[in-house]
Amino acid sequence: MEFNNLQNFFNSNLNQHERIFLSIESENYSVNNIFGLGESIEQCDKLREFNIDIAYNNIEPEQICILFQKIAKNQSISVLKFNLEGNEINSALLQSIAINIQQLKQLEKLSMNIRQSQLYSEGIIQFAQGMESCNTLQELNINLDYNQISESGAQSLGKLIGKQTFLTSLDLNFNNNALCSNGVAKLTSEIPQCLEMKSLSFKFQQNAIDGKGAIALGNSISQCKKLVNLSLDLSQNSIGFQGLSDIIKQLKQCDNLEKLEVQSFYVQEDGVEQIDLGLNQIKSIKQIIFNFCSNTFDNTQAISNFAHDLELCDNLVKLKLLLSSCNLVVNSLILLGQALKKSKCISNLNLDFSNNQIQDAGLFELMNEIGNNKNITEQQLSFSLNQITAEGLSRFSYALQLCTHLNSLKLDFYNNQISPLGFKTFSQSLSKLADNLKTIQLIFCNNNINQNVNHSLQILQKTPRLVKLQYNY
Repeated sequence: MEFNNLQNFFNSNLNQHERIFLSIESENYSVNNIFGLGESIEQCDKLREFNIDIAYNNIEPEQICILFQKIAKNQSISVLKFNLEGNEINSALLQSIAINIQQLKQLEKLSMNIRQSQLYSEGIIQFAQGMESCNTLQELNINLDYNQISESGAQSLGKLIGKQTFLTSLDLNFNNNALCSNGVAKLTSEIPQCLEMKSLSFKFQQNAIDGKGAIALGNSISQCKKLVNLSLDLSQNSIGFQGLSDIIKQLKQCDNLEKLEVQSFYVQEDGVEQIDLGLNQIKSIKQIIFNFCSNTFDNTQAISNFAHDLELCDNLVKLKLLLSSCNLVVNSLILLGQALKKSKCISNLNLDFSNNQIQDAGLFELMNEIGNNKNITEQQLSFSLNQITAEGLSRFSYALQLCTHLNSLKLDFYNNQISPLGFKTFSQSLSKLADNLKTIQLIFCNNNINQNVNHSLQILQKTPRLVKLQYNY
């Protein structure tokens, strides 16, 4: 049950709550109210999950200590989530929080957000020491973004994680800290001790990690033999695509890895010469999500290697590539299209080519290739800001007619140069697919289209199987 007023919580039937989410304004956090809150939580005999949001409230450390002392007395809690973001957290407070958390003998899931809390390594060292006897966790989520944690703090946290032998899911946010390659190595080196680990998420944006750190990270991950899901955010370090390759090529040792996500990977290079990731060596991979936006791929050889790699992923079912603002040219799209045409298993395809140099020719060439892959049933394509004209859309429409196998289609042509005639030709082609399509979403904002073309889409609205039709002009 959710509460945003302490008095409402105090007056509720406390011994009936199994799940509680509290989000309270700062003016309600007087000493008396905090003590009363703690007393009330202690009375919740059936409480399994407790979630409290006290971000940016400038609560005194003593009050937070009182609260966690009371939380620790409720031994029914198995899920604890707390948000202290934006409060000033000192080392002594973190140690006190940890000492109280470890008293929860049934605790299985812990989520803590201490983002932007003026934390240094000493605070994390104290927290790890306070949690020393805790070994029941199955899921751990820690957000330490925008602090000043370095190698020593990372090492202490890594040792704490290594003691969680039942851990199956780990999500670490270390964006904008002071992590170097040695810090990453020490943070992750104990993770293979968690023999049941199935899901890992590391966000290390804007640190000081180089190729050495990438190799160490890949080595640690590769030893997690039961790993199924992996998510990485490594932007704005000194890793480069070679470092990313060094990580991914080690993942062939993860026999159960099904989903690989690179949330963000921007490298400050003039142009990416080569992308050789060895994806086809991960035999179990079924889903790939890569965000390579704003990198420069004006060298078609880089895309050629990457496309060939994707083509050889025999079990790949779902692919999402974000390649906006990458200086992509027509030949790059042809290479990607040819690879996707030959892909044996892809059924869900999401491609974002916004703000490139595709123009009319690239649009047709890509669709002409992927339209021949009869396995693809769900397709989402974005071509906004690409100088596409009515002629380009008409040619695209012709190729689109090949996609008789689609049941879901989303197209984004925001801010191009499409005229009413081009849109009419497109809608006529689309109507020929309407019997199979269950969902159509169209975005044509900021073109030269007017409301007079509305009738071109009316036939789609009469299609019996159509579930959702959206279009903006």
